Amino acid sequence: MNKNKECEIIELSNVVRETLLYPNLTQQPLYKTVNWKEQLIAITNFIPIAGGFISAELQILANYQVSEFFRKFTSFIYGLKELDDSKRVNFITEVEEKAQDSSGNVMISIIDKLDNINKQKILANLVIARTNNDISIEDFFRLSSVLERIPYVDLQLLPSYQDEFYDESGDTELLFSTGVLRQAYLGEDGDKYILSPLGIKLLKFGVNVDIPIPQITGVKTGISWENVGDKDIDLISDTNQEIG
Repeated sequence: MNKNKECEIIELSNVVRETLLYPNLTQQPLYKTVNWKEQLIAITNFIPIAGGFISAELQILANYQVSEFFRKFTSFIYGLKELDDSKRVNFITEVEEKAQDSSGNVMISIIDKLDNINKQKILANLVIARTNNDISIEDFFRLSSVLERIPYVDLQLLPSYQDEFYDESGDTELLFSTGVLRQAYLGEDGDKYILSPLGIKLLKFGVNVDIPIPQITGVKTGISWENVGDKDIDLISDTNQEIG
């Protein structure tokens, strides 16, 4: 890797880690039409002691998909503006212990992979849910991965699966493949799906839809079974002999 590029990534990791730890954002509104990097520099100036240092590091960053990343990160960090310092420190510590890496590097990777700016608010909600002990740190990493893989348009369809449901448009198969749905009904006329435990957590604590935590039951079936008679057994035996 180019040495200057490597230095930029290290500096960006430091910026992300420190900003996660100490922002005081209540005085700063978010302007969607203003340069995102400049907004983040303005935000970091509110951080006690370290703010000027972080702003200086931001100023010298030339590129790391700078514009798009700072747009995502600024949106994410605003979602945490009510989170107090002690909870931030605990979260950062947990991330570093579980990932065995700098929290700045980990969060850069998670944030940068999200393909829709609205997912940043969901990610921030998941951080808050972890700090409130609503989900485990393992849940946070799993749900972050799921959030990356689900198109935002399909995230908006998750509430439909509070009850048994199947959508012909294709979102059911995609959502099922990510682990947020489970099969609830198997039938000759079509299967039905419902939120899995992981999907419930994503909807309740990420998307912030107030739903109860249901009792998980087994898969129902609508497939009929018929008893096999002597004639059927004889037919199967004759068929096997012919094949043999």
